[in-house]
Amino acid sequence: MTSPAPYNGRRWTWRETSAVAAALFTGILIGPDVLKLSQPLPLIQEGGRVVATGALDAALDRASTGVVGKDAAGTLVGVTVRSSNGSYCRSFATLRGPAGLACRERGDWVVEVLARNPRPRDGSAPDNYRQAGVPFPETIRLALINRQVGAPLTREEEAALIASRWHGESVLKATAP
Repeated sequence: MTSPAPYNGRRWTWRETSAVAAALFTGILIGPDVLKLSQPLPLIQEGGRVVATGALDAALDRASTGVVGKDAAGTLVGVTVRSSNGSYCRSFATLRGPAGLACRERGDWVVEVLARNPRPRDGSAPDNYRQAGVPFPETIRLALINRQVGAPLTREEEAALIASRWHGESVLKATAP
């Protein structure tokens, strides 16, 4: 093994200094974009549950069905239903990540099912084909059907739940005809 050459006291030339400065400047400019693309899924494990965090949690809490979020994840909330245990469940698909089904539990959105998202990263339809109204994988659709009790919530019911921060028993009874 050879040892490194001893320091000879030589200073860097202006070219070397400029090259280092340019590399640092470039890293500062493009670093945030590179980090944004490599962010982990917006999920955490908490008490044996997989819980939505960040932009996914915000979209599930506040986005109306069919509205694509303006966040970096581009989260699309699909259908909102009431499950057999009385909680509310929402399907979702992210632009740069999976699709899934999350149900409201003790103030959190607990992700029940995750699946590969068929939407390409650029948001276009896969292979120039998309079945109308079904941007979600079959796995998510079946999980939703298995948990659903009654019809999906109407826009008015959903808006009332969002406004009440998902404290819905009294809200939905008040909006019933």
